[in-house]
Amino acid sequence: MGNPNASPLSHSVGDLINTPIDGGAGSQDHKRKPFETVSLLLDRRYTPMNGGGNEKLRFVGHCHYGSWFGRFLASAPTCLFVALLWLVGCATQPAQPSSQPASPTASAPEPSSEQKPAPEQKDPLQEAATAPVAPLEGQGWEPLFDGHTLAGWRETQFAGHGEVEIHDGLIWMKMGDPFTGINWTNDFPNMNYEVALDAMRVSGSDFFCGLTLPVGDSFCSLIVGGWGGALVGVSSLDGMDASENETTKYVSFQQGRWYRIRMRVTRDRLEAWIDQEKLVDVVTTGKKISLRPGEIEESKPFGLACWQTSSALRQIKMRRVDQPADKPKKF
Repeated sequence: MGNPNASPLSHSVGDLINTPIDGGAGSQDHKRKPFETVSLLLDRRYTPMNGGGNEKLRFVGHCHYGSWFGRFLASAPTCLFVALLWLVGCATQPAQPSSQPASPTASAPEPSSEQKPAPEQKDPLQEAATAPVAPLEGQGWEPLFDGHTLAGWRETQFAGHGEVEIHDGLIWMKMGDPFTGINWTNDFPNMNYEVALDAMRVSGSDFFCGLTLPVGDSFCSLIVGGWGGALVGVSSLDGMDASENETTKYVSFQQGRWYRIRMRVTRDRLEAWIDQEKLVDVVTTGKKISLRPGEIEESKPFGLACWQTSSALRQIKMRRVDQPADKPKKF
C-alpha cells in the first residue's frame, strides 16, 4: 500500500492541527491551537523520529493561519486556484461608472443683440460712379457719351461678346469670350484730333481699353493693360503689334481704379498718355500703320473694346487739334 511513513496528499489541515509534535497521540498539551503560528508541511510527508510512534513533521514552508481561514490558505493548490480566479475576475470586471456625472456639452453662446451685422459688400460700379472726375486740360472738348444712353454708339458684333449696359452714368462692358466693345456710329475725323476718356478694369486680367481710331487712311489701336494685364502700346507699326514695337511699355494697373487715357493723332505723330504720364510718342513718317489682324478690325473706324475683361468707361470726349502737343520725346 505504499510507504506507511508518507502522508497521503488528501490529509486535511485539521489532521495537521491534531498531529502531536513531541508527546503521544492525542496529547492536548502539544496539539496546535487556532490562531497559533505554525509551520505547515506543504508536501504533506512525515518523517519518523527515534524509531518510536511519535512523528515529527518535515517543514518546508511557513504560514500564519487562524481558524478556518488559516486552514484554507494552508493548501497550496487552493491558494493557486484562488489567485487565478482573482486575476480572471479583475480582467473581466466591467468598468464602474464614474461617480461624477459627465458635464453637459457646452452650448454655443447665443448671439448678442448688440453684435454688429456683417458689412455689406460694396458694388464696385457704384463706387466707380461716385468717384470724382478730374477736369480735362485744354479747350474744345466735345462729349461723345451723354451718361444715360448709348446714343451715337452700338455694340460691336464680336463673336462671343458680352453685354453692354449703362450703369449709374457709366458704360459697363461685361466680359466677353474674348471681346466686348462698342462702335461710334457718327462722323469722326481721321487726322488732327485728340480723344480722352476714363477707363477702369472691373474684373479680369487683360486689356480693359482697346482704343481703335483712324490715322489718315489707316487705323491703329492703343492697347491699355494687354498681354496679361500690364502692357501699353500701339498695334501695329510696320506689322509689329503693341508687344513688339517701340511703343511697348509696362504699367501696373489696379482693378477698380479709374485711369485717364488720352491719344492725339496728328500728321507724322502719335502721342498717348495714361493720367499725366506720356507713354507713347512716335514719329510715323515712313512707317506703315495698321491694325493687328483679327476681330479687332470690327472696331473700325472708331471704337472701344476689352478682351476677356469687364471694364467701365466714362467721360468719352474728342477735340480738334492742329499740331502735336510738344516736340517728340525720346524714350
